[in-house]
Amino acid sequence: MGMGAFDKVNVKLGFSKYEGNQLDWIMKSSQHQILFYDRNQSVKPSDIRATDFDRYSFNNHMLFSQMRVQGGADYLKYIKNIFDSTSQHKEKFYDYDFLLFENIHEMINAIRKRENEVGLSRVVAGYAWAWETKGNNSLDYDIEIDGLRLKWNSVTKDWLNSENSVNEVGCIHTIQGYDLNYTGVIIGPEFIVDWESMEFRVDKEQYKDISGKRGVENEGELLAYIKNIYKTLMTRGIMGTYIYVSDSGLRRYLEQYIYKWSAYASCFFCNFFYSRT
Repeated sequence: MGMGAFDKVNVKLGFSKYEGNQLDWIMKSSQHQILFYDRNQSVKPSDIRATDFDRYSFNNHMLFSQMRVQGGADYLKYIKNIFDSTSQHKEKFYDYDFLLFENIHEMINAIRKRENEVGLSRVVAGYAWAWETKGNNSLDYDIEIDGLRLKWNSVTKDWLNSENSVNEVGCIHTIQGYDLNYTGVIIGPEFIVDWESMEFRVDKEQYKDISGKRGVENEGELLAYIKNIYKTLMTRGIMGTYIYVSDSGLRRYLEQYIYKWSAYASCFFCNFFYSRT
């Protein structure tokens, strides 16, 4: 919510302007609460923090399985390990279509092919390009990669099911909480790997989400949000996830853990996998 609206809710519920947050509002407005919380999906500084729950006496239960991604818990763990730099070898998921693309045109075409075959296949990206087309009908694109021009989501409510969504690019704020069959993820130039130090880095100037970095001075905190964004985007697809990476260093890092589309597409197994749908 906007800062003004946030302050008004706090005052209305009896808090000072800066005292309460969404968790406090829920607790004050209800007698019984059942909350599902995943700290790995916190993507901006205004989100509820894990430590906020310490102020209340909840009975905690850990969920050990999930019912979205066909790659199962092993795939979710693998994604986490990749971004935590704890993966040790490349894994293949025979029930899940998980591929790295070197060419953005090929990835977009692959997602559109999947849309024609099974539906619910969309392209999403990190917020590394300004939303120039918002409220400006004279512009027809926001993102340009290797001569390919793409447009951010034209609507914010239920973008996934909107008429032109298959030809647009969604962001974390339009896709979080939704399920797709296939997700094409564009990792933007804001998320990079420094090969000299072998560390993930954030190029803050390339990160265009103002609310996502407002008040964040610590690079480690911003890096955690960026990682969570891509972890979330890469776990939306039920049947598969396709990835294109802007930064050459990050692409080189991910090549160690994700099979490339070019090599994978020419093998017998891939031909079988593609034909079965």
